[in-house]
Amino acid sequence: MIRLKRISVLPILLSLALYASAGNRDIRRELSANPNRYGGSSAPYELVKSQSHQPPKGYKPFYVSHFGRHGSRYHTSADLCPSLRSLMEDAGSKGQLTPLGKDVLERLTAIDTATRQKDGDLTRVGAREHGEIAGRMVSSCKRVFSGKGKHILAQSTTSPRVILSMASFCSALKVFNPSLDITCEAGHSTSGYLNHYTAEYKEYYKDGPWRQIRNDWVKANIDPSGLVSRLFTSAGPFGGKAAGKAATSFAQDLYSLAKIMPASGLGITLYDVFSEDELYALWQAGNMDQYMRKGPSPVSGGLALAIAKPLLQDFVRKACIAVETGAADISADLRFGHGEGLMPLAGLMCLEEASGVCSQPDSIAVTWQDYRVTTMASNIQWIFYRNRSGNVLVKILLNEREQRIPVPTDTWPYYRWDDVRAFYMKILEH
Repeated sequence: MIRLKRISVLPILLSLALYASAGNRDIRRELSANPNRYGGSSAPYELVKSQSHQPPKGYKPFYVSHFGRHGSRYHTSADLCPSLRSLMEDAGSKGQLTPLGKDVLERLTAIDTATRQKDGDLTRVGAREHGEIAGRMVSSCKRVFSGKGKHILAQSTTSPRVILSMASFCSALKVFNPSLDITCEAGHSTSGYLNHYTAEYKEYYKDGPWRQIRNDWVKANIDPSGLVSRLFTSAGPFGGKAAGKAATSFAQDLYSLAKIMPASGLGITLYDVFSEDELYALWQAGNMDQYMRKGPSPVSGGLALAIAKPLLQDFVRKACIAVETGAADISADLRFGHGEGLMPLAGLMCLEEASGVCSQPDSIAVTWQDYRVTTMASNIQWIFYRNRSGNVLVKILLNEREQRIPVPTDTWPYYRWDDVRAFYMKILEH
């Protein structure tokens, strides 16, 4: 097991544990209210309606800074569905499938046929998500995108699904204002800060203490016996050892495929195969995995959040230029990347919904929820406002919801830019 170097941003987050907690919210009720949420970071984008506060009198928007994860995609594993299909076909050939098992095999066959050689590709759902987010951004910040001579800079990683997400977003902006001058970039230089990894973080990701914590929790809390008995006869591929490691892996693999189905847009579901208790336990395991690998978990010693420093630095640097010039050169900076960029960034920014700190595995679910932080097409927006006196305010959104950050303000959700800049510079300097 590797020894972690403690990153200095961690004490800041620990002090925010109470401020960012989920309180007494009923997480199971939130999940059952929209079963897509069981998909966590694999779920399609969900626009949760919330109150939008108007800026103080006299303040008008003049600049937008944004980071968006790629839209909904197919599963990234080329082997997942074929492997599940092969296992079920083998059981079927031996007469070991229940009626439900036969039905699931038919669904797996249809999924495998429809998604073959499309692993990781952007779906139509994903393209639509970005077009709709762009439309709402324009609607709320018309002054930023209206008129002639407006220049937008859009940057992406080199991943095809990210580039296509950027294209969908920018195309929607052009529909609103065909005269927009949009520069789109994707290359090693943009990937370098949009999808940044350190050697220490790679080591943690590969073999950090999170892995044993997750495995121990899964062993104690995931019981695949009910699922196995619904799909296979007593002589099924797992025999009398339904609660064994192989059966648990099967349940996790089938759940991994189930949770990507809504994002795939195929109209096929697998969630009905699981009981609500099974779905909640499987979601908890996945949520815990994301939290400890990419979120503000103290288990990482701050390593996970630290990889987002170049991205936060880019936000601050470009915002300073826009404020100094009145956004005369760039009206909006648009960035497109991955969940591995957005989750750490949201925690590093100390956004209310994304920076809860928890060291107890059983309590992570009520402290931090992946479906609120990073679904497909999730996004962070900084929207800047100025009055005639030249005073500048900024509002920060996570998935189009206004966020609190630990910076004093009398005009929430609007913060003085000088205060926000000073807060983030302190984080960047440590």
